[in-house]
Amino acid sequence: IKAMKRQLFFAVALFGLLGSVRAQKADTTTKKSVENHLYKLNFLAPGLGYERSLSKNISLTADIALNPFGGFSGNSYGSNLFLGAGVNGKLQGRYYYNFAARKALNRNPSGNSANYFAAHLIAVRGLFDIVDPPEDANADRFDFWYMAGITWGLQRAYKSKLYINLELGLNYMFDSGTTFSVAPHLSFRLCYLLFRNHQTKK
Repeated sequence: IKAMKRQLFFAVALFGLLGSVRAQKADTTTKKSVENHLYKLNFLAPGLGYERSLSKNISLTADIALNPFGGFSGNSYGSNLFLGAGVNGKLQGRYYYNFAARKALNRNPSGNSANYFAAHLIAVRGLFDIVDPPEDANADRFDFWYMAGITWGLQRAYKSKLYINLELGLNYMFDSGTTFSVAPHLSFRLCYLLFRNHQTKK
């Protein structure tokens, strides 16, 4: 029950943040800035992403990817290294805040090349171990666990259709039981923009 309450709380917080930002007065003197229907192929963590425009400066992104994970697990007799991989799904609401500033500097915002603040929800499921300590065969990293967080992000699209994304922030991590923790969020992605009919520049 506590876990369900936490999930509900962060879901409400996410949509509340988006609603409050969207409610801000829109600048009707410029055209809509956020580009719609961006499809991304992620190289570093194999996966796919999609970004959809919701308003002039707000978008919703959805990503699914195969990510490595690792750490140390043990008891009073010592610790052991484990390495593995898992799949994660991410839903994120973004508010882009510097389209106008980039245009003033003659920077092309095509491909949503701008900076943003965001809130996200992530679900993670471990799939397999590369290095698996014997006593960890039934480790709970193979259960679903979740992250809710806030981030600052930067993304750029280039003429080659390559796309980079950097995020820094904070995550609240919890599982289906009562375990939870707070941890920094750091993400870097190198992607290729699919189905692009025109080139972009920095």
